Amino acid sequence: PAVQMAREAARRTSCKNNLKQLALATHSFADVHGDLPPLMYRQDWPTWAVDVAPFLELTAVADAVDVRNSYFNQPGLTGPVDAPVYLCPSRVGRVVPEQGDPGFDFATFSLLFGPSWVSDYAANGGTDSTNTDGAFAEAEVTLTPAGLLPPSLTNSRIDEVRLRLGLADITDGLSNTFQFGEKYLPDVDGDNSVANGRQANAFVRYTGPGLPPASDRETVAFETRRFGGPHPGGVQFALCDGSVRLVPFTVDTEVYRRLGDRRDGEVVGEF
Repeated sequence: PAVQMAREAARRTSCKNNLKQLALATHSFADVHGDLPPLMYRQDWPTWAVDVAPFLELTAVADAVDVRNSYFNQPGLTGPVDAPVYLCPSRVGRVVPEQGDPGFDFATFSLLFGPSWVSDYAANGGTDSTNTDGAFAEAEVTLTPAGLLPPSLTNSRIDEVRLRLGLADITDGLSNTFQFGEKYLPDVDGDNSVANGRQANAFVRYTGPGLPPASDRETVAFETRRFGGPHPGGVQFALCDGSVRLVPFTVDTEVYRRLGDRRDGEVVGEF
């Protein structure tokens, strides 16, 4: 047991460092672009995971992905993405699949596959998917050509992009707002690509009522919306100031909700 505890402590430290790197990479993106990376560009287009990659020494991967093209139209990126910083070492059995998520292009009536890219970490989308009160927001984009619903996954391209959120918009304070956290993921084989804007379960989680953090060791409802993880006692989160905290599974639900909301103006409390 002592050896197992020591190994888990080392894995948790490595996981903590991953989260810190993701948070710092997000700050670096904001320094360059003036705003935070988008949660996603739009459905079927890339997510925040691609935008922070250049600041994680994954330049070759980032250069191969064009965020103006759909996730399914990335010919420069083939095979699974090797990006250990997105993976928690405590998650036993995590394997990057050879093939990414499938998508159907109604314009060409063809089945497409995007790059395989899994992550044990998700962005803070706020208290619920409908509230847009988290540390990330979907970009506003204009597609060319316009008018196709759904748009062609091979021929449509983003023409204009407007990022909607900057650090100044996190009015509750950077030290009081989650930026990234570990994903509740008891079935690692059922996860999708973090770079795919269609599969929200892969890149975003929420903190609202009925969605407390959960351990991978238990089976809970709404599993694709909760933060959680494999570590004993709690879940690790990177806050918007770049610090990383272990939040216990038993955290007060109201405190936890407030940590997911960037703008409610309420005092968070101890956690």
